[in-house]
Amino acid sequence: FKITTSGVVTTLVNFYGVNGAAPQAGLCLGSDGNFYGTTTAGGANNLGTIFKMTPAGALTTLVSLSSASPNTGTVPKAPLVQAADGNFYGSTTATGASSNGTLFCVTPDGVLTVLKSFTGTTGAVLGSNCQAAMIQGSDGNLYGVAGSGGAGGFGTLFKMTTSGTFTTLVAFTGTTGVAIGSTPLGALVQGSDGTLYGATSTIGASAKGTIFKFTTAGGLTKLQSITGASGLVI
Repeated sequence: FKITTSGVVTTLVNFYGVNGAAPQAGLCLGSDGNFYGTTTAGGANNLGTIFKMTPAGALTTLVSLSSASPNTGTVPKAPLVQAADGNFYGSTTATGASSNGTLFCVTPDGVLTVLKSFTGTTGAVLGSNCQAAMIQGSDGNLYGVAGSGGAGGFGTLFKMTTSGTFTTLVAFTGTTGVAIGSTPLGALVQGSDGTLYGATSTIGASAKGTIFKFTTAGGLTKLQSITGASGLVI
């Protein structure tokens, strides 16, 4: 839908299964003026889609995601991000080579390339259940978080080049260790100082989540533990 600042709502697209179903992520405005997004279900395989929509509401299904060959990964829950190369980058939360979801690149014309399959708690691509959009840092790399997986199963913070070279930067540690916090579900943001900032949704000192910063020089620093209904950081 679209809505004017005065509150007039216009329905642009009705999803009905074949063209996708149950979109859970926000739209990405492409440099061509069209909107790009994902659905978690529907499409040819009922496992989600990647679509393009004009501002007038003309929808084109670019990709029907699949768990068979080619295994694209399925059930995308994160918004897409358009990088400086003009391509869109995103993630899925299920299937892929290790059934933990994938990271992919898709061109504006719908050519999809799986860059990495998450490996869960072991392997080279630690993480699972990536629900947050990646961001492109000032260094040109993509940065993101996985909501679970990693060495302790509490989620990870990662870096990936646009060609698919993946590095796990942080494995969250729950209630102990340096990387206190668990289950990061929101996108990172890069401050003007070049530092990455983000949040976890659970654990921390009060089991309500944490706010953190990350630098390549200093690693992860917990800035605050969310305290819930009482305390200084409600």
